Amino acid sequence: MGTRRKLSWVALLYFAEGLPFGMVLDNFPVYFRLHGVSLAAIGALSLLRTPWWAKVFWSPLVDQVGERRQWIRGALIVMAAALLAVAALPAAPVAAPLVVALFAFTIAAATQDVAIDAYTIELLVPGEEGVANGVRVSAYRAALVFAGGVLVALAGRAGWPITFAVGAVGLLALALAIGRSPLTDHRPQPPRVWARSLQAWVSRPGAIPVFLFVLLYKLDTNAIGPMVKPFWVDRGLGLDEIAFVSTTLGVGASVVGALVGGALTWGTGTTSR
Repeated sequence: MGTRRKLSWVALLYFAEGLPFGMVLDNFPVYFRLHGVSLAAIGALSLLRTPWWAKVFWSPLVDQVGERRQWIRGALIVMAAALLAVAALPAAPVAAPLVVALFAFTIAAATQDVAIDAYTIELLVPGEEGVANGVRVSAYRAALVFAGGVLVALAGRAGWPITFAVGAVGLLALALAIGRSPLTDHRPQPPRVWARSLQAWVSRPGAIPVFLFVLLYKLDTNAIGPMVKPFWVDRGLGLDEIAFVSTTLGVGASVVGALVGGALTWGTGTTSR
């Protein structure tokens, strides 16, 4: 398969990976604040991002059972159903059924991340990583713009139920498209092999402190991130202003930087096919 075709799949996969994170980071906080959910409750909902750092604990299951594409498609379908459930449930007060739907959404999103990252590594060959990383970051950021920009702006015009329905349809469309992605040469290792590898890593000096650092070093930003959008709501910004100024401009700058960085690596160790 040519490099350009691979990059198109990388773009699609990482758009799928970025979309749910954008919903949690930039979309849900606006939705809940506009529906009267307290700042304390929105802050507590930052725990919804726990599956993204805890996914390491069930990543061996994703790696050893089934096919990467099955995990990705299944996760997208679960997220679509969870998003429709969020739209159907009352936003305030934040009750148990809503919390269950939200955690189903984020657990599926984190599981999808594991499968997408593993699939992408298997899809690429040495020398393609640099430009693929630029495409990956750009597609991910574009998904953030869609979730926190386009969908938030749409909510101001069509209402939140339609907005969440559009998001769910987008997730299902991604599931359908990814079902046509090429197979990779994935051969699950016997449990004793990867267990031995894990044991060898854990036994290395300093492995546990490094592991804890990776889990916890962004705890502060993860806690404060969901509070940015409610701040803009409380300051009186409209949905269009939040969608464009607070989300689209900043993410757009990141996309440009990622594309430039990826382009600078193009041709290093690989050729365009």
